[in-house]
Amino acid sequence: ILLAKTFNRQPAEIARYSAENDRQIELQVRQQMSGQWFFAIVGVFMSVVPAVVYLVAAWLILHEVPVTA
Repeated sequence: ILLAKTFNRQPAEIARYSAENDRQIELQVRQQMSGQWFFAIVGVFMSVVPAVVYLVAAWLILHEVPVTA
């Protein structure tokens, strides 16, 4: 800051800081949105898995397929 004041570069530094700040905000918003989508998909997957397991088990029982451990 002191050098910017000394060389009278405050307007240029303010503009540079503003541009970098806007870029950082955009990146943070994009990161947050992608994280929300990821966890939403994981949540749906984890909710569907038990139903699929029960359906497969029922199908195996109905078709008398031997299941061994």
